[in-house]
Amino acid sequence: VGVNWLGKDFDYQLVLELATVQTMGDRQSRNAPGDQYALGLRYQVPLNNAWIFRADAMHGICDNAEDVSGIRTELRWKF
Repeated sequence: VGVNWLGKDFDYQLVLELATVQTMGDRQSRNAPGDQYALGLRYQVPLNNAWIFRADAMHGICDNAEDVSGIRTELRWKF
């Protein structure tokens, strides 16, 4: 499930996403060790007609496994 906000005149974009995995069956017959929940966030802004700056962040909560987090940035050239 996600929400996408666009700024006035499309001068920025903000995306918020939520996700889940709900396990079924016994542990030996599935890939996921337990239920999982995640939150993702993206911010994107055009710097000019050719360049875009993008930043992403995520956090995942995992039952029976270590939680995960990550961030990344990107400078994209459109050609």
